[in-house]
Amino acid sequence: MLKSHLLPLIVLLSINLICYFAESRRHKRNYSFLKHIEALELNEKYMQLFYILSYLAPFVCLLESFLFHSVPPKSLKLFALFALFQTVCLRYWSINSLGRYWTKRCIFPSGLDRVLDGPYRSLRHPEYIARILETFFWGLFFFAPSAWSVRVIY
Repeated sequence: MLKSHLLPLIVLLSINLICYFAESRRHKRNYSFLKHIEALELNEKYMQLFYILSYLAPFVCLLESFLFHSVPPKSLKLFALFALFQTVCLRYWSINSLGRYWTKRCIFPSGLDRVLDGPYRSLRHPEYIARILETFFWGLFFFAPSAWSVRVIY
């Protein structure tokens, strides 16, 4: 039988996987649209690496916490969970603000003005900020010993 403390982890990581597949589906649809209108793609390899690392972060942190038997204090885990929720909200707000122009790549359609709706009113790259913060908070949530986020806090 599954240990009771593993169930929330499995649920959380499953939600993360569902988000990944939903984003991948949206990316494919939007990417083909942007290629059809001959949008200019920049930094293709860097963007692929950025998204791969952001999707792998929670699993790497989980693996590391099991290998080093690190158990976070409950208050830290709750704080990290709340912060993860906030970063996911910022990420999806950013994605929805871009609409058909969001992809996992840096693609710029010529003749299009810069988006200034949603979080883009105050932040230049809110989705990237959200993903970087997510990686930070996954390290806190799993109390991954080598994660720089844990070293900064403790």
